[in-house]
Amino acid sequence: MTNLRLPPLTPEIQQQNLHDVFNDLLIIKKLLKQKEDSHRSNYITIRLVTILEQFCRGIIEYQIIHDAEHVKLPPEITIRTIDIDESKQMSKSKIISISYPFQNVDHIKENLGRYNIKNIWDGSNSKLKNEIRELAYNRHNAVHTVSTIDYDVQRGYDAVEKFMRYICEKIFQTDHMFHKHIYDAFHERFHEAIEYFDETIKLEPKNSYLYILKHNALESLHKHAEARECLEAAVEHLEEAIKEDPTNANLHNDKGSILWILEKHEEAVECLEEAVRLEPKNGALYRFKGFALQSLGKNVEAVECFNEAIKLGVKDLIMYLHKGSALKNLGKNVEAVECLEDAIKIDPNDPVAYEFIAEILYAQGKDNKAKEYDLQAKKLRKHSSASR
Repeated sequence: MTNLRLPPLTPEIQQQNLHDVFNDLLIIKKLLKQKEDSHRSNYITIRLVTILEQFCRGIIEYQIIHDAEHVKLPPEITIRTIDIDESKQMSKSKIISISYPFQNVDHIKENLGRYNIKNIWDGSNSKLKNEIRELAYNRHNAVHTVSTIDYDVQRGYDAVEKFMRYICEKIFQTDHMFHKHIYDAFHERFHEAIEYFDETIKLEPKNSYLYILKHNALESLHKHAEARECLEAAVEHLEEAIKEDPTNANLHNDKGSILWILEKHEEAVECLEEAVRLEPKNGALYRFKGFALQSLGKNVEAVECFNEAIKLGVKDLIMYLHKGSALKNLGKNVEAVECLEDAIKIDPNDPVAYEFIAEILYAQGKDNKAKEYDLQAKKLRKHSSASR
């Protein structure tokens, strides 16, 4: 393996989003495989604590943006550091100014607790607490001593990864988001992504989401047959999980979602109907049911599902695009355009909604208006290509 260039250690930790933090974690994972040297243990120990701190700040940022209504912030913190407008967008310059330290277990508990993330070290996490405490202690030694510290950096890495996974599960109620951030951190390094998920599948052979992410990487490499095998393996594991926990709506939803991707639409609808029956107030479950119904040409039923999801609080770009498509198929062009305008509000930088509206307007003979949307779509496509 070629030597990696060590990223710089800055004395002042700067805010990074979760994508960058997970990328740093992957760099450390690679460094662990390299030959031991006098600098390596000290560097990795210091960097792991830095990653831990950046991750905690990223989670706080997520909490503020996505759960602003429920996160009870002390008034002085709200005034001093947080600026949330009507669309729940946050002033990045102000979040950077948050100066809470996260360099030991007490700091982590206290400061995440401020943002409604409680009970971090309870129960089975007492061992993890000690491992993080040991990492922080050795980080202090690594900073303040000239010689190489005697510390098992692999244990430190394992503790940080376990902590990050635990917090992701606590915040998102699923480990999916942990693995999704890992996947995103690979950017377009799909061969490396596949290698990572192969390693992780050996440790978690029944985690169906790992197969889905491996499938995505294989599809990006145009290995379609192998990608399909991944999804079929995921379905098998979900079927086993459903036998053990038949009333778990999320398992039925996951199975139905994968069957939809495999173009087994009727089977998908059956699974997704069961998911909705089990949790009729869970808006996310109506989303994929709508996709599957639309794939069967049942546009009226699909729109009904999308509307139910929206009523229950789901705000998803892809769903709005599908709803716009279903409305167009039903000849409801005015409603379709309105829906696609809502999609643009969700993500004004995605060109698909603009292209879709342009197509509808051209068909209606509204060429001048259509050209405006067409031009904007082309600008966004050009910008996207230039940034790659």
